Amino acid sequence: MIGLSEINITMIAYTRIDGSVPFFIHLGEVVFAGWAEKPCFTETVRLISPPCTRRPPIVDILAHALYGVTLFSRSGLAGGRIGWSALRRSSLRDRTLWAAAGFGILPDMTSIGVYFSHMWIQGDSPSFQTLPSYVFVLYHFSHSLIFAGLFLLMLRMMARPLFIPALAWPLHILMDSFSHGSGRFQTPLFFPLSDWHFNGMNWWQSPGLMMLYWGLLPILWIAITVWRHQRNR
Repeated sequence: MIGLSEINITMIAYTRIDGSVPFFIHLGEVVFAGWAEKPCFTETVRLISPPCTRRPPIVDILAHALYGVTLFSRSGLAGGRIGWSALRRSSLRDRTLWAAAGFGILPDMTSIGVYFSHMWIQGDSPSFQTLPSYVFVLYHFSHSLIFAGLFLLMLRMMARPLFIPALAWPLHILMDSFSHGSGRFQTPLFFPLSDWHFNGMNWWQSPGLMMLYWGLLPILWIAITVWRHQRNR
C-alpha cells in the first residue's frame, strides 16, 4: 500500500497597520515589511497527500508483452484463421510468440530496464525519483517511431520471419503515446527529427485507463477464438 506524506503548514493572520487582517500561508521564517510584529492568531494544520510516485512498471511491461503476443504472433491474430494451434503443438513452442513478447517490451528494457538491472546487480533499490539522465536519452531513442521504423526496414531485409513479431515495438510506442501524459515519460514519437509529444494520460494515475488497457486483452482473444472456430466449422 502506498504511504501518505504529511505536511505541516502554519496559517497566520497578521494585523496590518491599517487594522485589516489579511491571511497568508507561513512556511518557515519569512519576514514581510509593513506588517505588525505579533500575529493576532496562529493555527497549524496538517495536509495529507499521496507522494509523487509511479506504480511498479512490471504492470505496464507485462501489458506490452501480452499485446505483442495477441496481435503479432502466430498464436494470436497474426496467425490468421489457422493459427498455431492448428499445427497441434503447444503455444510455448511458437517462436513468434516469444519474439513478439520480446519486441513488445524492448523499448522499456533498453531504457528503464538498463537502470533497474544496474541497480539490482549492485544490490541497490531502483527508484523512479532518482533516475539518471542516461535513462531518458535511451528512452528517447527506444520510443521513437523513426528508429523503430529503420530497425523494421533492416529486419525485413535480413530476418524477414521476425518482421511481423517486431511490429510489437512500434505498437508499444503508440500505446505509450496515449498512456503517458505530460512529464518525463512523454513519448517522443519522431525523435530526433522532432520533439513533438502527444499529451496522453498517465496510466499510473488513471485507473479507468488501466481497466480499459487490461480489459481489452481478453476481448481480443475471445474474438480471435470465435473467428477461428467459425472458419473450422
